[in-house]
Amino acid sequence: MPKATEILAMLDNMVRQRYELPPAVEVSPAGKELLTRMLHPDPRERIPIEAVMADPWFTTNLPPEAATMNANYLSQSFPPGHQTPAEIKGLLEEAKGRGGRAGAGSGGPGGAAAGGGGEGDADSLMMDTAIQEDLRENRSVELQQYVQTYR
Repeated sequence: MPKATEILAMLDNMVRQRYELPPAVEVSPAGKELLTRMLHPDPRERIPIEAVMADPWFTTNLPPEAATMNANYLSQSFPPGHQTPAEIKGLLEEAKGRGGRAGAGSGGPGGAAAGGGGEGDADSLMMDTAIQEDLRENRSVELQQYVQTYR
């Protein structure tokens, strides 16, 4: 199977929330529910970190000093050179304003025009390159339809 097809299948499984925990991993129903909420594909529906840290599954048997440490960590300002959540949200809104195709001609989603120059940009560019190669080599109608749907 072409690499891009594997990546797109993985993304499709993520969007449709089709995943299973390995049978050897024992997780309570409450733990599974929390994981489901953390892995929700829609960021507006996904549980925020503050709610994760307040979830009964997370707090059970949590030493009191750990809760204090977590609260202190979340209240700290961001180190110089790191983007704040507000800056990240602004970049996402800017990308959405480009018709859902961040930086046409920039390597696709997360390409150079999306800004940042971080590791995620390189991953997105690598994935986009693999998809383009697979489209050229395999001329897969299914792959072309998937790319058009999710880009």
